[in-house]
This record gives sequence, structure tokens and C-alpha cells, in this order.
Amino acid sequence: AQPLAAPLPSARPIFTFFFIQIFFILFLYLQTKLKVKMERDYLFVYGTLMQNSEHPMHQLLQQHSEFVCSGWIRAQLYQIHDYPGALLSDNAKDKVHGELYRLTTRSVLAQLDDYEECSAAFPEPHEYQRRPVNVMINNVKHITAWAYIYNYPVDPHKRILGGRFR
Repeated sequence: AQPLAAPLPSARPIFTFFFIQIFFILFLYLQTKLKVKMERDYLFVYGTLMQNSEHPMHQLLQQHSEFVCSGWIRAQLYQIHDYPGALLSDNAKDKVHGELYRLTTRSVLAQLDDYEECSAAFPEPHEYQRRPVNVMINNVKHITAWAYIYNYPVDPHKRILGGRFR
């Protein structure tokens, strides 16, 4: 009787080793990319914080940020008093136009939260909430940014149909 041939080595350990290596490299790459995006804070404004408003709080924003570009969010815009309020929407036709800023000083958000009366210094429910939104740029690319979203009921007759404040 002839001795049996030694079994061929399995490719499974080699495949597993390379799979783990590729997964680890991909994990490190994505972690780096996400970290970069999280360290960059953006703010989308659509009312009294915009350039043409000449509001003192825009001056503060301008000192602590860089204007990136114009954009829009999927929302409906309403005239509240002498200022607007945006309500997020799922309707593809709803757009609120505004400006995107990259914050150079993240701490300015605390001052803007006070201005928008949504900081802990104000009783709840707050009129606005600072929430992450997707800002569309050139109808192609979106950037996640903070925006102050209106949090009270609105009068449907006071909707600004064009989605642009003043």
C-alpha cells in the first residue's frame, strides 16, 4: 500500500489574512477621512445672519468664519416676525436658499446659540434648534452643516414661497 499524499494546504488562512489586512487599511483610511470632516464645522444661514442683512451678529459670524458659497437646504421658509424660520421638509420641491460658512472658531456657535435663544440659558422649548442639515451646492454636492431650524408652529399663510429671505 502506498502512503497517502499529504493534503494540500488550504487557501483559507491566506485569504483570511489578506481580508483582515484590507479591512484594516480601509478602516484606517475611512477613520482619517471622517475625522477630517468632523473637525471642519460648517454653518448654513438663511436669514439675519446672511451677508446682506447688515445685522451685528453677521459681523460676529464674519469674524469667526469664512464664506464658502451659496446653497440650499430641503425646507420650507416662513416669515415669523421680522426674521424667518425654516422647517425641514421631505418634499423635493421645498428649498430654502442661504449661505454656507466654514467656522474658523468653533466657540462662536455658543454665542450664536444665545442669539438664536437655543442655548441652555433659555427656557425650553426653544424657538430654534441647531441641527445638522445637508446643504446642496450647485445641485450636485452636499455638505453637512449646522443650521438653526424653527421649532414652533407656523402660520401656513406666512410661507415665503421662493425660499429666499428678502
